[in-house]
Amino acid sequence: MPPLDSLTENSDFSGFLSPGVSEELRKLALRKLFRSAIFNDRDGLDDYDEDFRNFAALGDHITSDMKHRMELDEQRKRRAQEAETEAAAEVESQPKPDRPAEEITPNEAQDDQVGEAGDANQENPERADNRSP
Repeated sequence: MPPLDSLTENSDFSGFLSPGVSEELRKLALRKLFRSAIFNDRDGLDDYDEDFRNFAALGDHITSDMKHRMELDEQRKRRAQEAETEAAAEVESQPKPDRPAEEITPNEAQDDQVGEAGDANQENPERADNRSP
């Protein structure tokens, strides 16, 4: 068998495929064969042959799809802004307490809750009867 350095694409590699050749020598010979130009000719039919990481900029051209997506984005921003405005208006329209929440003691808050429950019981006497004392 010829030395690996002397092999070209026209060399006979069949000797390296015989059963008496070591696995390592066979791999080296096949690697040399498959790195030759006849096995590295691209036919242009491979989908991933080209480098798609770099592409030409569109410049000032804006496609109709781009315009449509820009309009959708603007609509989403407007809806979000309107929702925020409505939420802020709703918060402002709620009645404000006479005193800030920090000034109300926990006992007063509990008294308010009990008073509200008592008011509800007076409105619906059947409900008050069903409660345990």
